[in-house]
Amino acid sequence: YSITHRLKRIFFAIHTQGLNVVFEDPEYRTLLKNRPDDYIYIDGIGVTWGAKLHGISLANPIPTTDVILHLCHYLNETKKEYRAFFLGGDNRSAERSIEYFRRLCPYLKVVGTYEPPFMTYNDLEHKETPKILAQLNQVEFDILFVGFGIPKQDKWAAQNRDRITAPVILPCGGMYGYYSGDYRRAPLWIRKLRLEWFFRFLLEPRKRFKRYVIGSLVYGYRLVKEKFTPSLS
Repeated sequence: YSITHRLKRIFFAIHTQGLNVVFEDPEYRTLLKNRPDDYIYIDGIGVTWGAKLHGISLANPIPTTDVILHLCHYLNETKKEYRAFFLGGDNRSAERSIEYFRRLCPYLKVVGTYEPPFMTYNDLEHKETPKILAQLNQVEFDILFVGFGIPKQDKWAAQNRDRITAPVILPCGGMYGYYSGDYRRAPLWIRKLRLEWFFRFLLEPRKRFKRYVIGSLVYGYRLVKEKFTPSLS
């Protein structure tokens, strides 16, 4: 709908890592609270469980990695053609993932990729954004995928929302890595059990320990504390 009617929308994913950042980063918290024209969807079962603890019922989570698969399924069924630009990633993962999507979804045309050097959000905004916007506005496309990681990609998308002609902006984290072959996805039965995070941890325990073990413990502590001593308005 947003693409058909050229309505500008950012689709923000929220998961336990993102909620931990919300607690620690007031700027990010304010950004997500004030998005009347954008969408926030649930990416991760931990958010659903946390909401239930507070008596809130949420829709089933959908991993950001699957969002583009649902889009491809829709395009293949309707035979509509959408154009996309892949921004971000590392080790040319965005560029290398194009072949996968070309086979999976011939109706999704990737019209360009750009991978800026790794840097802080402030450096990215001052040093790279003018170059990024110049490149984006040279081509016509419908969806901009932004793979800078949380919270950098969300802050960048919100800051530059009105300077980008594409109607849909989708921050996508490490999506390119999964479709370029850099990372393995969990088998479908594990994903249906909502345990893909555990599969990722088993594959790379050292790399994932801080996010999935420490991060989950911190998230759980904050959930319980927030339930009995609310502190965020």
